[in-house]
Amino acid sequence: MYAGAWNESSFDLKGQCLELIIDAGKLKYLRLATEHGELKFKLAKKIRSYVVQRLHPGSYVHVSGDTKWDAKKGLVTYKIQQASLDPVVTLPTPQKIILKAPAQILICQKSDCLKRGAGGVCQALEQAIAAQGLGDQVAIKKTGCLKDCKAGPHIVMPDKTRHHHVKARHVPPLIQKYISQKS
Repeated sequence: MYAGAWNESSFDLKGQCLELIIDAGKLKYLRLATEHGELKFKLAKKIRSYVVQRLHPGSYVHVSGDTKWDAKKGLVTYKIQQASLDPVVTLPTPQKIILKAPAQILICQKSDCLKRGAGGVCQALEQAIAAQGLGDQVAIKKTGCLKDCKAGPHIVMPDKTRHHHVKARHVPPLIQKYISQKS
């Protein structure tokens, strides 16, 4: 394994990239095998493009950054500020595919939207997603108020497009439109 060091506020480690983790459509985390075991690191925004372009599962990498103690969770969190490929060892092929979290469609479930048919819209969304075979790619997230209650029910598509006064009959064309935009 690789040597590394850290103190109470920073770390400097070498390890093997196990996984690049995408959250809400953005690369946010890197999981490494280090001499201290498998650790999950948050990526600073300034280095995310470097990581996407140069690292893949199986790469050996040198990382450094900041540590923080989260008293609420009782955990130490790690945030990578600098990363570079370690030229000493590299593996020829990736061992894991980048993990992608499903896209989310938000739908208001507060009383005003429910009175205006949000329950039926939610069922129509579930049916349309299943009919298109998107169950593993798109998740429905029931939310609290999305504001502008008199224009409800509201849904927010994965690309952040907001739709108001949505009826169950509007859902299949919206899902179809979303699929054609992704293609």
